[in-house]
Amino acid sequence: MLWFEREPGGGPLPPQRWPRQVLGRLRRTVAGAGRAPAWLTPQRTLAAMAGLALGLGTLVSLNTLVYLLPVVPFGIIVVAARRPIAFPFCAGVLIGVGYGLADCYLLARPVIDTAGTTLEELAVAAVWLAAITIVLVQVMRLPKLRARVRKLLAGRPLRWLPELGSVLVVAALVGFAIRPLVKFAQAKPGPVMSRYLAHLQHLLGLPVNPARPYSEEALYWVVWYVGLPAVLLGGFGVALLTRRVLRALLTWRDPLRAWRTWGLPLAIICAGSAVVLWDPDISPDQPWGSRRLAVIVLPGLVLACMWAGGWLTGLARARGARRGSAAAVGLLCVAALLVPTVATAFGLGLTHTGKGGGLRPVAQGLALRRVGIGQTAAVRSLCATIPANASVVIISYPTAQKFTQVIRGICGLPTASMVGQSASRVDAVINAISHDGRRPVLLAARPGPLRRFGGTPSLAMSLVTTMDPRELTVQPSQPWRTHYVIWMSIVGGPLSGT
Repeated sequence: MLWFEREPGGGPLPPQRWPRQVLGRLRRTVAGAGRAPAWLTPQRTLAAMAGLALGLGTLVSLNTLVYLLPVVPFGIIVVAARRPIAFPFCAGVLIGVGYGLADCYLLARPVIDTAGTTLEELAVAAVWLAAITIVLVQVMRLPKLRARVRKLLAGRPLRWLPELGSVLVVAALVGFAIRPLVKFAQAKPGPVMSRYLAHLQHLLGLPVNPARPYSEEALYWVVWYVGLPAVLLGGFGVALLTRRVLRALLTWRDPLRAWRTWGLPLAIICAGSAVVLWDPDISPDQPWGSRRLAVIVLPGLVLACMWAGGWLTGLARARGARRGSAAAVGLLCVAALLVPTVATAFGLGLTHTGKGGGLRPVAQGLALRRVGIGQTAAVRSLCATIPANASVVIISYPTAQKFTQVIRGICGLPTASMVGQSASRVDAVINAISHDGRRPVLLAARPGPLRRFGGTPSLAMSLVTTMDPRELTVQPSQPWRTHYVIWMSIVGGPLSGT
């Protein structure tokens, strides 16, 4: 936001060098050989781009709408303050959010249908935020009330609110750290997720408790991927930024531009991270569950770490440290962020080579391991084995879970799962497929279930490969070995290829 604001009594803040060059080219392109229009200023263009980038986050995940709730009061405040960036910023956000919702509604309608209640709750929350902000803005226009509020904020105990805000950030971090030790009621997974968790717990040798959502471990997921030093440094940065932003808001003085630069980003980072760490709302096996961290938690933490490193380096210089000493402080902050992440991704360590061999460094992390080797060729072979005019019915759970969408999307064939259905219902579907002039093809993980429907089962796929691990309580480090087996039976006719 540093580029979007104006000085209290002067012109616009000078943008950084690279935005000036980019925006200069954009203005020349739009205006052609003539003069650029007056409304196309660098501040307004950057504001529109920033709003559009925030709104387009809905293309990645609808959960982005939760993180964008702080944009509602921020947008109303900048509109009320008549900032030049107000309209382009708000328009960019609305266009981005509208495009993301249209994408889900037109191309992934089931996503909208399953998230209907959540979207309604978010809409209600946004309306209430807007209403409260508008009322506060209008009330604060009264000179006497504004003077009274300033006097209250300058006195005790309200003047300690910035320090209290930073303490609350630290307390929240400590609370998430000790959360696994505290027993309290949590939202239980649904029936499908419960069955999956029970199977995974049995596979990993853990106590079988399908009602455990593992959401209490969310902060430890962050530690697994970026390391404890980065979490501590980032938490320190967020706490210090919270103190600065609150002080700028309460005193209505912002000489360090803390509110203008960090107000909205800090609100998005804190609100989004709190929601994700409290309830990730995703399958908790790793590294799959880390997808929820990638949208706001990890980027926000890295940003806070970078700011904290810069602040500590500047503090060292201000306290009289030499240039080399200040640079060492900055390098230590960079190492706190970089070293644990590299060690996790590449699995750096030492191993013993055998008798008399000594120790040698190794890199056994997921970053250097391929998964799914041979899957593309195996799926192509499967598609070639299934008749071109077939309709596929899958009757076993492992095959349906892994291959329903694969066959439908890659082979281009109608595919349905009838796992757990009675033989009479499967027979009815087979007869309906034959009646429509298509070839009924049944798939299962074993040949036994196929024989009861007629036809001769044949082995359609047998692939031994690797997959991403599915860890629940430890950091993922090695791919898992897996064996995909599919048996096929064509009911009512001999086996034929495409």
